Amino acid sequence: SDFPLRRFPLAVCDGRTVRQEDLIRETVSGLERYRMVHSPSQRWYWFPEMRRDEVLLLKGFDSECPRYAFHSAFEHPDAAGLECGQDRFSCELR
Repeated sequence: SDFPLRRFPLAVCDGRTVRQEDLIRETVSGLERYRMVHSPSQRWYWFPEMRRDEVLLLKGFDSECPRYAFHSAFEHPDAAGLECGQDRFSCELR
């Protein structure tokens, strides 16, 4: 499709705005990870109109800096009725 991905755009959280009390530590399939609860102090940025050939690379962990790459797709309310292209495809590599 030549249309941008509008229905579920990608958003990332500025790790500098995540407080320790926003984090929930959990173990999934033997691996420890963090989930985050929403706080009004967090700053989120989103990427509207991304196209199939555009890529966003997230740095998921840095042992020198205790910040995380929290991210999510979200249903954009203005996308209803627009030509939205294909659904988003995500791929996680380690």
